[in-house]
Amino acid sequence: MKNTNKIFQSIVSSKPKITIDGVQANGDVAFHVIMKDCSLEKADFVNPITKTRFFTNFVGELLVRENIQKFSVILTGLDHSLYQKLICTSRHTDFGMIIDHKWSIITFQMHLSLVQDILTEDFGRQSEIDAGGSVLDEFDQSKTEKKNSRNRGG
Repeated sequence: MKNTNKIFQSIVSSKPKITIDGVQANGDVAFHVIMKDCSLEKADFVNPITKTRFFTNFVGELLVRENIQKFSVILTGLDHSLYQKLICTSRHTDFGMIIDHKWSIITFQMHLSLVQDILTEDFGRQSEIDAGGSVLDEFDQSKTEKKNSRNRGG
């Protein structure tokens, strides 16, 4: 059994690829990863961390972020009315996780709205990089300048 730190290191460093199993009518998406592709084995799941909501959400989101292009195809393939129905009316909260009875496959379930949130976050981050900073950086700078001006008696 690996300790908690080694479990997370194994998963992060392995950069596992996922397989999407399907999208349900409510916008939930199921996908799976081969346990050995995450450098995990049955004995690692004796560690109590693997039974926590934190573990499930961390690993699930890591897998989505590492494989965002596969999920993006689903999101961009929705027609406008279905997009409105699935993405604009629901929010992802937590991942579900099931390990098959052979201890070889880990299946996750999430809401497709998480993909929209990640893409929006990535777009915003890239926009800041392209602009050479953040609008908030300019705001913070102007606050500092005003404060310094007041302190100088201006």
